[in-house]
Amino acid sequence: MKAFPFKDAMDPYDPLSVKPRAEGLVNAWTEDYRQGLLNQATEHYRQSNYKAALASLNEAIQSYDEPPLGAYNVRAATHMKLGNLSDALKDAGRMIRKYESHPTGYLRLAQVLKMQGRPADALRIYEKGLLRVPPTVPQFQDIQDSRDRLSSTLAPKKLLDPLKSLPEELALEIMGRFHFRDIVRASQSYDSLRELSIGADSAQTVVVSHGFSKANLRRFEASPNVNFNFETACQLLDQCPLLECAIFDSFTRFSGLGPSPNQFGTFATLRRLHICCPGEPVPLYDHLIKRIPNIQDLSLERCRYAALSPNQVGLSELHQLETLRLFDSVISGNLKLPTSLKSISLEHSVGEATILGQLRVHVPELKRINLSRYVHRAGPMTIQALLGASTANVEYLNLSYMSADQQYMADVFRGQVVANVEALGLAGLPVSDDNLAYLGSVASRLKRINLSSTLVSGVGVKALVNGCKDTLTWIKLDNCRKVSPDAIEWARSCGIDVSYYFRDGLAGGRAVRDI
Repeated sequence: MKAFPFKDAMDPYDPLSVKPRAEGLVNAWTEDYRQGLLNQATEHYRQSNYKAALASLNEAIQSYDEPPLGAYNVRAATHMKLGNLSDALKDAGRMIRKYESHPTGYLRLAQVLKMQGRPADALRIYEKGLLRVPPTVPQFQDIQDSRDRLSSTLAPKKLLDPLKSLPEELALEIMGRFHFRDIVRASQSYDSLRELSIGADSAQTVVVSHGFSKANLRRFEASPNVNFNFETACQLLDQCPLLECAIFDSFTRFSGLGPSPNQFGTFATLRRLHICCPGEPVPLYDHLIKRIPNIQDLSLERCRYAALSPNQVGLSELHQLETLRLFDSVISGNLKLPTSLKSISLEHSVGEATILGQLRVHVPELKRINLSRYVHRAGPMTIQALLGASTANVEYLNLSYMSADQQYMADVFRGQVVANVEALGLAGLPVSDDNLAYLGSVASRLKRINLSSTLVSGVGVKALVNGCKDTLTWIKLDNCRKVSPDAIEWARSCGIDVSYYFRDGLAGGRAVRDI
């Protein structure tokens, strides 16, 4: 490289030198010499001789009327190596102002800002670069990746939940050693505690106390060996405003202690409630229904009186109730079903004389009816009498082992309740072959039917299969002694899955087992 003949005009070792240049001297700077200075600066940079590199870069940049992007970029990198972050910031800013659509300036400026401890400003530079740089430029993806990495770094870190990394049995063993109050407090921080199941050891008399009114508990379940009275349960629901599901497997009557139920507010977030009352009459409905306006799934088990007096509004006020289950309960009075109901189960329950004639309400969305082992003390009544004109769209109907006679079954089949049913349970009922023949002619969607312990014969089975051959897939004929094995084999040859089993064998000593 030729010696520079105008050394006096500019001191190459002084990066701050801004001596004026005569007009005649400017023409002496040749492009070869400029490139030589840049090459020399690059070599010095590679050798970690950053001061010499900076001197060459200063001299080269001052020789240009419009310095190239690469010269600013290398000088900014050199300033960064020397710890001159403010000077590096100025060069990076020049790159963006002069070359607005080029990604290098944004990457360099964001890098300097991160070194200055300003990650939020660096993130804004990345965002600005993504708006100004064309997506077709190769380094556009570099800006995007850098932005994403920085965003994840700046995002608030979630609290580590140690319980999620432990086996469930071990986690429950650990939590069982804590007081219930402390567990609910911890639920504000740990997601795994937002579904809480407690046993007798962790539920103490002071099950609800001040100090966790803002708990994030979503689901609460108390095992059967933990007794709750109405006041204590209301305190729990009142102190957990985000609770969506509450399960009380051992609920006792009013204890007469504690605050009045009228002191509690509405449990607006509660969607599912299960209460099991082992043998005790629980007159809680006046207070309960007013406080669960948004309940969707209500289950009352082993309640001796699971109904309301006629002068009360009843369940019709629960406008979002979709599933109602009264199991092993005594129903006295008018349930007044809401129009939103989709599923009702009165399994193992007993109905008083007043209930059935008063339930003529329209429940247009009702799809599932379960009256298995339901007993009406005044004698059997039709499904239409029980649910009025709301049975046309029923898809699941289980009447197994109800107290019913043949006239009752005739009334069931004459109604619209079986027209669209897909699953039908008639086990233990006085079903005849004529009933099955009629069912085959009207049940256009029947897929599954349980006829266990009935008196139907192979004639009725064949009539049913022929009538529903396009939809029927499963029949249960356990303990149906009038159905011959030949009828079973014929049904199976038609593609029907048949359950046919006798514990004590057929009459005459022939035992038939399900295949």
